[in-house]
Amino acid sequence: MAIKTKGKVASTPVASKAEKKVFNQGLSAMEKKMLAQIAALESKIASMESAMVAQAKASEEVHAELKAECKAMCQSNVSSNGKDEDLRKELKRHFDTAATHKHKTYFPKL
Repeated sequence: MAIKTKGKVASTPVASKAEKKVFNQGLSAMEKKMLAQIAALESKIASMESAMVAQAKASEEVHAELKAECKAMCQSNVSSNGKDEDLRKELKRHFDTAATHKHKTYFPKL
């Protein structure tokens, strides 16, 4: 079974073949089957841990890219630099005349 310590995965020491053979001699068929299933599950856990570490690394890279993109967009110039000044004047005139009944409402030519 793998032990996770500070982002690194360290595996526990594995028993030698001779130790496993001595241990397995006194076991029933059901116990041996369970040990095999446990070993299979431990290997799946180990592979999932490595996949999770890889996913976390990829996620951090994507997060850094998105953070840089967001920062760049926030720092970009939001103003239109006067490109729509005529439109703003037309709309201001429309809303000024629409708010009062003293003058005929001006409808801008958009």
